[in-house]
Amino acid sequence: MNTNSLKEKGIKTSQKIYGDKLEKLIFNVKKFSPELSEWLIIEGYGKVLSRVALSIKEREACIISVLSVQKFEEQLTSHLYGGLKNGLTVKLIKKLIANLSEIDCDSEKEFGLIVLNKISKRKK
Repeated sequence: MNTNSLKEKGIKTSQKIYGDKLEKLIFNVKKFSPELSEWLIIEGYGKVLSRVALSIKEREACIISVLSVQKFEEQLTSHLYGGLKNGLTVKLIKKLIANLSEIDCDSEKEFGLIVLNKISKRKK
């Protein structure tokens, strides 16, 4: 697949996740690294997140789990919104995060639930 095609796919996928916040994300990344902003769209969203094996909804569920374990609040917040935009419900996300205790990630579970509660309050 050529770079232009991957970029188009990356833009489409990232728009589904970030919606009207995509432009701000790209602007912020470009400020410190124009190359990274290009890489993010082509490689991260064009090659990886646009693959057909999983839907965006399924990918966002995986990403939410990983970001909860890593305790990356800003990225988790963005992907919680992305998950909600792509078919995950707050109830399903709570279950997903609660399952982290099954792998002895209790503090990570608490972290994820705290971040989810913050955005749930903002949406009301």
